[in-house]
Amino acid sequence: MISEKLRTAIASIAIAASATFAQAAPILPFGPATVSTVPSNGDVNPYGVAFAPSTVPPGGALQPGDTLVSNYNNAQNLQGTGRTIVRIDQHGQVSTFFQSTDHGLTGALAILPNGLVLVGSLPTADGTAATVQPGAILVVDHNAKQVFRQRSLGDGHSGPRQRICACVLLECP
Repeated sequence: MISEKLRTAIASIAIAASATFAQAAPILPFGPATVSTVPSNGDVNPYGVAFAPSTVPPGGALQPGDTLVSNYNNAQNLQGTGRTIVRIDQHGQVSTFFQSTDHGLTGALAILPNGLVLVGSLPTADGTAATVQPGAILVVDHNAKQVFRQRSLGDGHSGPRQRICACVLLECP
């Protein structure tokens, strides 16, 4: 049996914890309830989602609090053929942030504190797994300009990471 004092202590801790969590900032930057991630070129199948931190430099195409979404398929819904990253601002306005020459933008999508966006690709020739090609890691700046591309030397699922890491850490263009 739990003593009355212990029961009171547990209840007090639970109440204090719930009040603390209720006052905490949200984990995700919740925006509008529903928006479309289909850009003007018709790309579909959103794979990657990344949230822009408050440290993103102001004045660029990417702003603190924005959400980026990468599309893996093209308008015909062929897998590994999508080329766009959509930007959703804090007010729910949607625009194309970046359109790549690489196809098959994957869930490998991240925004670094300095505003650099890391984008992975895993393209296919015809939308089937049988035609998967080596992908790449792209680095895009907060102005939506590609500043670096490292093609995979493997089967599309692996590749060299040293140069990518050095570029990210050194912020090289």
